Amino acid sequence: MVEARGYLYDPSHEMYSNRDLRKTAWAEIGNAMQITEKQAQVKYTYLRDQYTRRKNEVVPSGSGRKRKSKNDAIEKEFLRRMSFLSGFVKTKRKTSGNYDDGQID
Repeated sequence: MVEARGYLYDPSHEMYSNRDLRKTAWAEIGNAMQITEKQAQVKYTYLRDQYTRRKNEVVPSGSGRKRKSKNDAIEKEFLRRMSFLSGFVKTKRKTSGNYDDGQID
């Protein structure tokens, strides 16, 4: 429902600034889900935040990784369905520096 309405999540969309349009869209989404407009926005925000957190997680590989479980399939499906946000959510930047802790080799 949200994916089809790019103006709800894409700041570069020409209609992103149109508050009335966004308010109407959230009301339509809420009606479809049989919840209020505000509840629809809160649910979306929660899902978006969860997607962002999961995209930023470091997944261990190899023998150190836990065994696959039923939740792995659910996680994979969640990430697939929310992937339309991939260009719009912030990811952690990998940083490096030249800080010297003062230890001598």
